[in-house]
Amino acid sequence: MKEMITYYRERAKEHDLVYAKPERQKDLTKIKTWIPEAFADLSVLEIACGTGYWTAHLAQTAQSIHAFDINPTVLEIAKTRDYGNSAVHFSQADYNQLGKIEKKFQAIFGGFIWSHIPRQRLSLFLKDCFRLLTADGKVIFIDNKYVTGNSTPIHRKDDRGNSYQMRQLEDGRTFEVLKNYPERREMEAFIVENDASLEWLDLEYYWAAIGSRFPYSA
Repeated sequence: MKEMITYYRERAKEHDLVYAKPERQKDLTKIKTWIPEAFADLSVLEIACGTGYWTAHLAQTAQSIHAFDINPTVLEIAKTRDYGNSAVHFSQADYNQLGKIEKKFQAIFGGFIWSHIPRQRLSLFLKDCFRLLTADGKVIFIDNKYVTGNSTPIHRKDDRGNSYQMRQLEDGRTFEVLKNYPERREMEAFIVENDASLEWLDLEYYWAAIGSRFPYSA
């Protein structure tokens, strides 16, 4: 995991280039239209916000946003963006520290973090997320689908079923990065485990999952 953290720290200035890929614009337009609707008037906790690329889209309609990331380098970039009059607060933290947060939120958002969490850690991670939700709250994740010929090839898999890619920066340095590609049935199992229902948005290059609490859930 340390190598992956280093990779994203060193990649900070290159990070948003991934959203400029021509073939992905149709999908991205759909997501950028959908996100403001999904988070309208809600208090949001954003996990691993990176450079604030998605924070800016949340801020179009969200009531408030507390966004955090483990890397101060990307947070420096995030803090330079224009969020209008939205109440956006940034802090440096690790998603493993979710258990220390006491405040409740109406929504939790994770943009492209699910795929970087070890499979053996996912159940506890999602339980921590749902613990931080209000009674009618929801969790929303968006992430990549594996598209042959477009996605970075899988370099290896470990004995837990986690997959890894070799990523290269513009300066030629390479890093091994954990990158899993869950299917809908896997996500549904995690969501149902937390007494919630799943809505699934399936695009060509991305997926989005919404886990909403059942009315009787605490």
